[in-house]
Amino acid sequence: FGAGEVSLSFDSGTTFGGAVGYEYADSPFRIELEFAYRSADAADLPPAVGSGGDFASTSLMLNGYYMFDTPSTLRPYAGLGIGTATEIDFDIEGGGNAGEYSDRGNFAYQVMIGAEYPVSNRISIYGEARYYSVGSVTLKGPGGQVMRTDYDTVDLNAGIAFKF
Repeated sequence: FGAGEVSLSFDSGTTFGGAVGYEYADSPFRIELEFAYRSADAADLPPAVGSGGDFASTSLMLNGYYMFDTPSTLRPYAGLGIGTATEIDFDIEGGGNAGEYSDRGNFAYQVMIGAEYPVSNRISIYGEARYYSVGSVTLKGPGGQVMRTDYDTVDLNAGIAFKF
């Protein structure tokens, strides 16, 4: 849009998600289908762009994991995922560029490393770092305006896994 090239920084944001998967018996591999939502507020948005903003996405990913064998109960893992960014949007508040800029259906990938700790036979807690990328996207906004941007996040996640 009319502001030209602008570099933005974002506050730390939130990530929520859920997954359903399968852990192969007597194997270090597991797979899952995951849905996730990510959001972060723009920090120090230039007045030429707007007075505030929020960058968010939803994704549907197919992930594969390798669980490393260790002598302890802590199980480190590494994983890769591919899928689609079901929506990416940048909501700009105030100014001449106000509105929602969005796109759908972009290829996405992610890389994960983490560890899980079994609390019982059916419940584990985990912590992980995740790099998620959609690469360069073109977001369409109000009045035919477009925004070209890269969308990459680094997420630090913690959660609970239930095994059935």
